[in-house]
Parts: sequence; structure tokens; C-alpha cells
Amino acid sequence: MGWKGLYFRKDFEGETSERIRLAEGLIPDNVASSLAQRKRWAKGNFQIMLMNKTKSYFDKDWKRPTTAVPPKPKRGHFMRKVFYINCTIYPVGSLCALLFFYITLYFLYTGFAPIYFSGLKLLYALVPKLLIQGALSALSNRSVENNDVVRSQEAWFVYAFTHTSAVLETFWWKITGKEAAWFVTGSSSRGSVTELPNVLVYFGHVFGLVWALIRFFATYNSQQTSHGASLLVASLMMGLFIATKLGPSVRMSIQEYFGWSYQSLMDQGNFFGQSLIAFGLVFISLWVYIEKPSSNPF
Repeated sequence: MGWKGLYFRKDFEGETSERIRLAEGLIPDNVASSLAQRKRWAKGNFQIMLMNKTKSYFDKDWKRPTTAVPPKPKRGHFMRKVFYINCTIYPVGSLCALLFFYITLYFLYTGFAPIYFSGLKLLYALVPKLLIQGALSALSNRSVENNDVVRSQEAWFVYAFTHTSAVLETFWWKITGKEAAWFVTGSSSRGSVTELPNVLVYFGHVFGLVWALIRFFATYNSQQTSHGASLLVASLMMGLFIATKLGPSVRMSIQEYFGWSYQSLMDQGNFFGQSLIAFGLVFISLWVYIEKPSSNPF
């Protein structure tokens, strides 16, 4: 909020002699420190939302300096209120990401859709909403690079457990009045326990993808345990989506834990890209072998 709105403009825009350095601090140099920083931000913002608005938090001996201030704008009050709410309750939205994890894992390991797919009604309800949402997102992010938009989607999933823990600690503070320990950026060591949930969820989805394929082929002719190719494809799409979002962060966590280079565990020669058609042929060949369709086109 502050960096994009004020610091970035003053630090890098305009003439060099006129630039003002408004903030200077340590940038997280590992995943654990980044998680600690985001947790501190989320907890602080959510505490602002839940704090007692009638209580004065100013020093009793402090006096407002006498100086000219710009007049308070009369327009845009509603949008400023919306912006304030959005900046203070955003950690609560991470609960949806955790629900997304659970739904996808349940789908992959059981083969049953955790939500009811009502045929074309689902298309009528969701497709217009998703198209409008995509158009509005494109309009609001016209000045943002596409890679940054993709990284923001990854960050929403990566920081889901961190933001949720911040929300729980804030409720604990509100109920008991006790403040949990704050983490300073850079104080967390590499390989922190806070990285473990993302690692477990990532590998849970990877193994779930393999298990979904094995279950589909092993029980293809069993009506009791086979749930159709459509649900298989749906579960694979959801699992791949989550795995690709958590993959970069989990890869860096593994690199830092074992002390490997950040260039390791990378597809340097584009092996997967070049061999993707081979994996597709394996899937189709196994499907044809098990289904044994008629070779007669008529």
C-alpha cells in the first residue's frame, strides 16, 4: 500500500536532485523471512480493523504542530472507505485459498467432485462472471506487466497459511489482549517450520495427480470406483493449477534448506517442454490399451 502509493514515486520518479528517500530497510533474503514479513504486515493491518476506534492511541504530551494542511477532499469518501477496508481485511481472503487446497486434494484422492457440477448451468453461471472479472482485472492492471500479475496469483496461494495464522493471532489478541511475538525481517533462519505447510501441500498435490491417474486406469471398468474421464480431467486441471502456483516458492525453500544454488532444480534444457508430447502419448496409449476401442471407424 505505502510503497506503491508514495515511496516508489518519490524514490524513482522525477529529477534525481528532487528525489526523496522516504523508506529504507532490509529486503527479505530468504523464504522464511519473507513469510515473517508478510505475517507482520497482515497482522498489523487486521489489527487496525479490529482495534477500538474510540480509544486514543496518541501520546498525551504530544501536540499537533501548527502548520497549513490541505483541505480535506469532499469527493471520493466512499472509495477511500472501500480502500481502507480492502487494505485491512485482505488476510481473511486467504481462508478461500486454504479451502481451495482442501477441495483439490479431496478431488484428486477420491475422484469425487467436492462441488456439484450441474452440467451447462455451471457454464451459464460462471463463464460470464469469469470473463467480466478478467476484463476488469486487465483494465485495472494495464500498467502492470503480465509476469507481475502472474506472480501476484502465486503470492496469494504461497502466503495463504501465513495470512491465516496472522488472522488467528489477531483474534487471539482481540479476545485476550495478549500480544504474540513479532518477527523482525531477517530474523527467521532458512528452513523455517513456517515453510512446511506449503511444501506438504505442494507434494500432496503432485502425488495426488499421480494417484488420480493410477486410480482411473486401475479401476477403469469398475462402475463402483471409476468416476469418468470428465472428472479425471477436472481434478487434474485443478491439481496442476495449484502445483504450478506453489512450485516456485517450494523449489526455493528446498534450495535454501539443503544449501543448493538457486539455479538448481530448474529445467535448464527445457526438458519438460520438449518431452511434454511424450508424456501425453503415454497417457493416451495407456487409455487406448485399457479401453480397447473398436478399430473399425464405421
